[in-house]
Amino acid sequence: MGIRGLTTFIENRSHFYLENYQLHDTNLVIDGNSIACQLYRRHNKSLNDSFGGDYDRFAGIINNFFNTLQRCNITPLIVYDGGYETKKVHTINSRMKNRIKAANQLNPTNSFSVFPLFQRHVFEDVVEQRGIKSVRCDFEGDTEITNIAKALDCPILSYDSDFFIFDALYIPFSYFEISVKSANDESDVAYKYISCKVYKVDKFLKSFPGLQKSCLPILAVLLGNDYVKRSVFAVFYQNLKMQTCRGSESNQQKVIKSLLTWLQNETIESALSKVLGRYCKAKRQKILKKINVAINGYNSYESRYMRYLDVNVPKAGPSKHKVDLLSIDIPDEDEEIENNDAHQDQDDDVSSEEDENVNIPSKFQDKFRRCIYPASFMDILVRNRYYCVPQVENVALENSHTYSQATAKKRRKKRKKREDQPENIDDIMNIDDLELNSDDEASFDPNNLFSVLRNN
Repeated sequence: MGIRGLTTFIENRSHFYLENYQLHDTNLVIDGNSIACQLYRRHNKSLNDSFGGDYDRFAGIINNFFNTLQRCNITPLIVYDGGYETKKVHTINSRMKNRIKAANQLNPTNSFSVFPLFQRHVFEDVVEQRGIKSVRCDFEGDTEITNIAKALDCPILSYDSDFFIFDALYIPFSYFEISVKSANDESDVAYKYISCKVYKVDKFLKSFPGLQKSCLPILAVLLGNDYVKRSVFAVFYQNLKMQTCRGSESNQQKVIKSLLTWLQNETIESALSKVLGRYCKAKRQKILKKINVAINGYNSYESRYMRYLDVNVPKAGPSKHKVDLLSIDIPDEDEEIENNDAHQDQDDDVSSEEDENVNIPSKFQDKFRRCIYPASFMDILVRNRYYCVPQVENVALENSHTYSQATAKKRRKKRKKREDQPENIDDIMNIDDLELNSDDEASFDPNNLFSVLRNN
């Protein structure tokens, strides 16, 4: 999901919130999607993406990363995101637009960067070749990454501000040195380690006395995320006492500090009562329902993906049950938002239904979680949609994704024919037996975002 400005806020105060850490002799849960991008970005100067990406050199960089872990007796466990969730559609559209603009302006001499089309595939291939244990979540994986790390009592490696909210040991990739150092323990036994910095929620809370751990997800919600946009809380912000920051810091940094200061004197119930008290009851319940889903996304429970990693798990304690905030009694205050024209109709600012109750055939789900199927297959199965990722190409010519539409058209026909037969799910996804004729019309557009967005 990501929380705008929070990474900058933490990094600007890293001497308060982060601790030096020696990583060795441990499991390490790796956010596969994030680290694939961060490895490419860190070495971007040596990888010219104007010509589609130097995949062999990138594979070497990935192998060096895993070799470094191996030398320090660190066992990587890779967790990938799956299909896009409903709440991510607007975010995906925005990212695609930005990617198209960057691709159109890219040349070997400027500073623009575009991840090459197969950047993530190269990472996954190296992971598979090395026999590293991995799992693909059905949809977004942040919560499951945390669940797995907490079950194994080990750190998370990622570069995602959501992990500042989760109650888990988190290593931001920007503070992770891909090099091996040596030291001796108390018994004078030599060991090798990777120098990094780690974030602990408890250390962060000490800087804000009175701030409860359970209130941190409210911070994420009020700053705006995929569930509820920040604009929904406009009236709340009008009444929030703003704190001062150093002169060089942005207004967003002041907002974050102000929210943290305000939450020092609140419980989760009192905070939500003050935030939602000015809404009419109908709208209040709709927003509260989404806040409830968002907050539960930060809660820990036993992971359903652990068995795919085939690791020994310590005996688990009682699972943490989901929080139900829908029964909170919120007193009516002045219903300012309801009577304010600027905020009268904000249904678009609250995400639509969730994906948890989607009926996914068990045979498909098992192979998907074992990384036999790519992430795009979940979008095809659940929404009959395929996202065509923009790439660097000659924009004066017909875009390259156009030529895949005939294949997509045939696959759609197969899916419609067999969608009521879950046992044939492999056939639905298999393209080897698609007999494409030269006269097949590419009349089916699988939500070709590149074509659509480039013309807008």
